[in-house]
Amino acid sequence: AQGNLALGPPGKFALIALKLDGTPEKIALRQLELKQPQGSLGASGEIVLQPQIDWKLDVKADRFDPGALAAQWPGSLSFALSTSGKMDKDGPRGTLRLDKLTGTLRKRQLGGDGEIAFAPPLSVDGALNLSSGNSHVTLRGKGGTQTDASINLAIASLGDWLPQAG
Repeated sequence: AQGNLALGPPGKFALIALKLDGTPEKIALRQLELKQPQGSLGASGEIVLQPQIDWKLDVKADRFDPGALAAQWPGSLSFALSTSGKMDKDGPRGTLRLDKLTGTLRKRQLGGDGEIAFAPPLSVDGALNLSSGNSHVTLRGKGGTQTDASINLAIASLGDWLPQAG
């Protein structure tokens, strides 16, 4: 299946192109592209539905404005994100990599990067760093058979993370 559409408020339309192939067992996302006057967001990958859920997805943003789709979240985001994994009987197992998150969201500077591997029941290996305004969140884990993870929260203002908080 493939198609194109325009979505968003007047003057801030995002042109969306979608191309995917699939069967009851697997979906191949060949193209999901949102083009805006000043930026873009693209995604591609594959999701296996049967016999076991499995995924591999890549997303890249270049000055993408999420406010065109969600009015409370205006900004300009650039990043590359990739994830792959599968659903085990005990939960998800996979990896997530975030490269060079930069830009603004709700007039706050954003930043982030990191790579983590995760596995059930609560194993995390690697580090993920996120910042919004003057607030920072860091997740670090050492993997292994026991949970050995820490989360460092340095929240200057809840408004750095939630629109309704100010």
